[in-house]
Amino acid sequence: MFEKYTEKARMAIFHAREETSKFGTPRIESEQLLLGLLEADKSIFGRYLGGRTSATEIREAVVQATEVRPPTPTSMDIPLSNESKRILMFSAEESTRSGHQHVDTEDLLFGILREEDSFAARLLVDRGLDLEQARSIAKGIKHQHATRDFE
Repeated sequence: MFEKYTEKARMAIFHAREETSKFGTPRIESEQLLLGLLEADKSIFGRYLGGRTSATEIREAVVQATEVRPPTPTSMDIPLSNESKRILMFSAEESTRSGHQHVDTEDLLFGILREEDSFAARLLVDRGLDLEQARSIAKGIKHQHATRDFE
């Protein structure tokens, strides 16, 4: 299922599974995907939130909102919630939309933002990042890279 994902995107999902295990929740939820994304791509916040929040602040918000249960053994299969399945589907669509052959961490971020009613998307929107703004930032980043490559 994850063969079209970059190493960083796979690591984000791996870390999301670890977070789910720590929280003792029965499924990988959007907030665990967000925490996994932050762990796998530590610079993503700088690129998209420009210092308006930190990974620590996001983690604290998730911990406060999550009922922590006894940890789930990592040897157990931990399924994706329906919300997280949609996020991964949206991420694949975002990758295709951008003309990429692989799903990257940026696509995971966009997938989270597209699942507007998810806890993770609301955390990001409350901190000033919505989908259209993220897409605009991505275009600016790509333009900078293209200009640098041209020079």
